[in-house]
Amino acid sequence: MIVSDPQLHPESGARLLFELSEGGDEDARYRITALMPEAERHEGEGHAVLGTEQVSVVGLEGAPDWVQTLAQRFLRQIAAGQRKRSQARWPRRVLRWREK
Repeated sequence: MIVSDPQLHPESGARLLFELSEGGDEDARYRITALMPEAERHEGEGHAVLGTEQVSVVGLEGAPDWVQTLAQRFLRQIAAGQRKRSQARWPRRVLRWREK
């Protein structure tokens, strides 16, 4: 599993990993792992609806608010990327980093 690699923990900011757990024609569910400095990590789940900005993120307990907001923004980008498709092709894995 990719999140076991200690090199993925950033020196600053947060690295978010989205792994597709369930992808359908209209929506998708992702496992979300927030990797923080000093081996800190938080896990949660996200749900996105095809071609909309309707997303939800649950979990990520203990993560700073800005990390939870960032997870929602990235999930919206994933969902919006499907907007022009007649059939969803949800990405299996997305890895993003941002400074605070």
